Amino acid sequence: MAGMVPILQQIVIAERPLKEFALPILCDFAHAGKSCRRLLWMHECLSTYLTILGDQYWQVNALDAILAWFSRLLHRLN
Repeated sequence: MAGMVPILQQIVIAERPLKEFALPILCDFAHAGKSCRRLLWMHECLSTYLTILGDQYWQVNALDAILAWFSRLLHRLN
């Protein structure tokens, strides 16, 4: 909540050496609380998750994050 989402997104997109540490954290945010998921929406993190799908090593993490995020959204709508 202290501005970490955009920083982690930049690290993941730029393919920096810290990617292997930033990516799991960014994906875990989808499992966090409502306020954290709201920040993900605000920073358009879905497009980041979709970009990660192209990385064979991390695509399972990205799919899991998308599933967790949207399942909580659908649960809230019902």
